[in-house]
Amino acid sequence: MDDLWYVSRFLPEYVPGPRPRVQIDSKPTLEELGFQILNPSGDHLYEVRPPQGWTTETQGFWTYMKDQSGVRRIQQFLKIGDGKAFLEKLVV
Repeated sequence: MDDLWYVSRFLPEYVPGPRPRVQIDSKPTLEELGFQILNPSGDHLYEVRPPQGWTTETQGFWTYMKDQSGVRRIQQFLKIGDGKAFLEKLVV
């Protein structure tokens, strides 16, 4: 498999309090889903190899990563010019 994807290094985590959202490393979540993390790419992204059969669909600043059955498993917001990038793992 030669596909290389660039995926956000950040995953929002919602916590109670005055700052309800913090950014955590997305690496454990990506690895749990079967992604192989290859290298950091700049300040916002990882270079990854996706699980076999996964595909992407992009709409504006959002990219949806779908598993081999075509089910959306991750959504990613990416707007590098503004320094904004994050993932959200979708509950299936």
